[in-house]
Amino acid sequence: MSDGSANRGACSAILVDAMDQQSRFAMDSALVLYTQATVADPFFLPAHIDYLEVMGLTGRTVQAREAYERRTDLPLEMKQCLVAVAGIQSSNATASAPISKPCVPDMA
Repeated sequence: MSDGSANRGACSAILVDAMDQQSRFAMDSALVLYTQATVADPFFLPAHIDYLEVMGLTGRTVQAREAYERRTDLPLEMKQCLVAVAGIQSSNATASAPISKPCVPDMA
């Protein structure tokens, strides 16, 4: 397995496009590009962090964890770390889910 540095330029260019899509709130497009960036250079951690951030923002942390569990192009330790981060995000998202009924007194 190579260190991915040969693809760093391509990964960086994809990341710029992904960030542009994210800034436009085109989250699905951003996720496609972040995924491409993590594949172009699996060792470039910023691409994974941005991917996990958008997955969390869109409520897809469980899917992120499952996606990392299926990846075969990452060293085991890195894969385990990314799965754990996605799992923590998933737990936090559940714990901080909005209350279904607002806590506002009935003024009627």
